[in-house]
Amino acid sequence: MASVRRLPIPRSAVIAVAVIAVAAAGWSGWWWLAGTLLRSSLDAWIAAEREQGGEVRIGSLELGGFPLRLRATVTDLAITRRDGSAWHGPEVVIEAPLWAVNALRVRLGGRQEVRFPLGLEPALAQADGGDGSVRLGGGSGFTEAHVALTGVSLRPSSADGRTVTAARLDVTASLPARAVTEHTETGLMVMLAADKVLLPLAEEVPLGPAIESLALTARVLGAPPRVDAAGLAGWSQDGGTVELDTASLHWGALALGAEGTLALDRELQPIGALTAEITGFAPAIDTLVATGWVKAKQGQTAKAVLAGLSPRKIGEPPPANPTAKLPISLHDRFVHLGPFRLLPLPRVEWQRPAAG
Repeated sequence: MASVRRLPIPRSAVIAVAVIAVAAAGWSGWWWLAGTLLRSSLDAWIAAEREQGGEVRIGSLELGGFPLRLRATVTDLAITRRDGSAWHGPEVVIEAPLWAVNALRVRLGGRQEVRFPLGLEPALAQADGGDGSVRLGGGSGFTEAHVALTGVSLRPSSADGRTVTAARLDVTASLPARAVTEHTETGLMVMLAADKVLLPLAEEVPLGPAIESLALTARVLGAPPRVDAAGLAGWSQDGGTVELDTASLHWGALALGAEGTLALDRELQPIGALTAEITGFAPAIDTLVATGWVKAKQGQTAKAVLAGLSPRKIGEPPPANPTAKLPISLHDRFVHLGPFRLLPLPRVEWQRPAAG
């Protein structure tokens, strides 16, 4: 019987197999190390929260995503802080490609619930879920965070507080890579956009219960303060302000855009000077008159004044839907339209830091 001749294995093939095996082992080791660092970071964050008087509870933590991604699935996450704020989420999934672990994607599963510090409005916010992203880095731990929530509801803490809902809410916060030391530097940028905002008690809302959309872009100048009386007082005394770069509102026939500067007075109440552009004011005023919010004579006067503030070239007829440009100021707990006092502002009671 003839013997089977074994062909020699090329040395290059042996080397290739060895390289692949070493690379696979190295990649597996890197994935395991990244998972270990993630667990360590989570433990350190929980310990830091507890040192500050807070509490963090986690139902379970599972790692997955091998070989290309690192994925952490956290169930029954509950965070409570000493200032009264809290967050509970049935599921939070955080993942990132293994070659860019500082670029995180976040998915919020189930009904998310956030409670705000006592004394701030709203007291309770809920969402059906959402997606977001976080880019780690900088002195504050992250340089940018974004979340898009669906099925949002906001309920004030007052006894007769009525729930406001939004079909979608997008929030983005950006921090500089280095710490801010001057009150003229941007310490935080916030962008917010909301769609289909439904107001409670439609029969009491003259322009209708639905705000089609609202958005703003604002910059906090100076190091961002703690949101309590002491932190805000120090920030304000150091010259901290909020620059409202853009703000827009589409509500029924009314379209409003504004920009300007906001700050806090000695009693930590909002003050500011804005420039606003208003389109669709004529049908909006007609609605206010028809619902009894404004008397007919006052409505006619308001339309005439606003039409006079609508720029147009000499000799041209007035536009069918003019845009009025006018100053708006906030002071003495009132909104002022030019020299006229327009609407009262509720007093803001800021949370006092807990003793100890």
